[in-house]
Amino acid sequence: MAAMNRQERELAERHLYLVRDTVLGTMSLNESIQGFGYDDLYQTGCEALCHAAQKYRAEGGASFPTFASVVIRNRLISHCRKVARTQKPLEYMDAPQPSGSGLTFADAFPDDSFHGISDADTFFLLSQAKEWYYVKKKYKLNVDFFAESTESDSAVFRNHVFQIIQSG
Repeated sequence: MAAMNRQERELAERHLYLVRDTVLGTMSLNESIQGFGYDDLYQTGCEALCHAAQKYRAEGGASFPTFASVVIRNRLISHCRKVARTQKPLEYMDAPQPSGSGLTFADAFPDDSFHGISDADTFFLLSQAKEWYYVKKKYKLNVDFFAESTESDSAVFRNHVFQIIQSG
């Protein structure tokens, strides 16, 4: 996008309320899904408002708020479609298996220790994952989170390890 001139910037600043109204009025917010939170949608809406300010021509017949609302709404819908298309749902240990057998992924293991790996071994493996290129690059995980957690979070760790193994 080209740099906005002073007139376009002022036009966008005067109509920031359109972004808030469009996000709250037409979108379903879901803070638990990356890209569907209010902040993400508001940012996308602001980008669309700037685009609308640059492309608006008064001789087109529509008022700027009408034109900008359509541009913002369309950009938000495109953003949501893109996020939904690119985001893979997570599968956790307590999620039902796709076979429809009624079993969970955790039921496939003989005990609660994830193939006999103790909690201490799980913590050790996760601390070693800092140097593991595959995890750092492909999954973009913040591995420091795992290394600083306590043993009471071991079930969460096993879920993350399982997700890494299953996706690989």
